Amino acid sequence: MFLFKRQGVYYLSYFDESKNREKRISMHTRVKSEAIRFLSDLEKNTKAKPQIHYKLISEFAKEYLESIHILCSEMYCKTVK
Repeated sequence: MFLFKRQGVYYLSYFDESKNREKRISMHTRVKSEAIRFLSDLEKNTKAKPQIHYKLISEFAKEYLESIHILCSEMYCKTVK
């Protein structure tokens, strides 16, 4: 996270892991101290947010194979393996 100033207004730039892209938020202020205060409040709130758990393809494949045995025919299960 970092602050930058554009046309006299402060913005916050950060990386959003859930969408895998960089985002920018306007602070709607021209005063640096207000922007820093908003940044510190935002950092406190983001630390409390749970982290995203990514699955490996091997984990997903194992779960998928287990679920298709229940839902699909034997012929389909053989072709997927």
